[in-house]
Amino acid sequence: MDNTVVDIHCHMFNASDLPIRGFVKYVALHGDPVSGPLADLADWILSSGTVSYADDLARVNTLLGTTGPHAVAPLKAPPAGLVASPDRIDAVATAKLNMLHTQHPDLTGRVATAMAAINAGPPPPPAPDAAGLAPQFDVNTVLRAVRWATLFTRSRLDLAADYASVFGDAVQLAVPLMVDLGTSLGEQPPTTIAQQVELFEKISRASMLDVLPGVGGMRVHPFVCFDPLRQLNEVKTGSIRTAFDLIKLAVTDYGFIGVKVYPPMGWRPTGNTARPGLTQADADTLNAIVSDLAAWCEQEDVPLTAHCNNSNYASPDYVGMGQPDEWARTAEGLPGLASQPGPLRRCAPECGGLRVAGRDPQSYDDLHPAVRRRRLRPD
Repeated sequence: MDNTVVDIHCHMFNASDLPIRGFVKYVALHGDPVSGPLADLADWILSSGTVSYADDLARVNTLLGTTGPHAVAPLKAPPAGLVASPDRIDAVATAKLNMLHTQHPDLTGRVATAMAAINAGPPPPPAPDAAGLAPQFDVNTVLRAVRWATLFTRSRLDLAADYASVFGDAVQLAVPLMVDLGTSLGEQPPTTIAQQVELFEKISRASMLDVLPGVGGMRVHPFVCFDPLRQLNEVKTGSIRTAFDLIKLAVTDYGFIGVKVYPPMGWRPTGNTARPGLTQADADTLNAIVSDLAAWCEQEDVPLTAHCNNSNYASPDYVGMGQPDEWARTAEGLPGLASQPGPLRRCAPECGGLRVAGRDPQSYDDLHPAVRRRRLRPD
């Protein structure tokens, strides 16, 4: 019997969607001393160019313009992004590594040392002899780091194709989760959250119309991100449209199928208290914001997934924020927002790498009407 494969947690963002230096240094590597060289490497790689919001918007608009009753043929083939196809990524990374070692040999050595320190490769060899013939670093180790950083420069459309290729086109429904990390890291991404919503809606629609290149029959249906700390700031400054307004719009008008939150950026689902930089009044408002989010998700049948593993966090002070027991307390009194694993659950913690937001791919009748209109089934 054929199986329908649904990946309920993946990412298709690039560096333009992230506060990239803070993400590398504090979230991915937790401020470890080795994070500096890798953050510097990411800066150097990204300085040569990252596919922007405007680049990808123009590309997906061209693809969408080839469908429908008023379709027009594209004037030229859509641009492929900085790397045209997955099988070229290693060639591009190798070229970048050669350039790096020519221009910044000191950084090459620092990256090799950093990779060895996180057990990602052997330690650099001793200093070379007088003839300078001994290698200064393990090439494959540094190439691995360069390849990783290069992926962040790619078009989101190419990343979707990369993803489909990795799984041999076996995934019928991919659910990329947006992330909003900027407020905690004090660094906003070049592409705003609103622009990301616009772009991923069109990528999703392109997948449903079978014009998204390189993904086979895979459908893409994203979760929108929400940061209560951003909402707190916008409430305090009287913003006309807040982060909460945006996620409502994303679900009801743009067809996003759920909401992704990231407590280890510095907030708890319940029980926030005063701390340096957060007054008790702000903590009380933060508690109310999360409560309102949970109530809205319960009322509108919108899935909510939360990162609650200690793998990624903005500060060691935030380790442990958003654990399942905190979500269980948040769900009290909201019978439609169950935090237990299982299908059709509204609250889906991510713990220890286990994503429990799974739902029967043939059971979408309970979703928000705007989501149902988006033809979720991968047929």
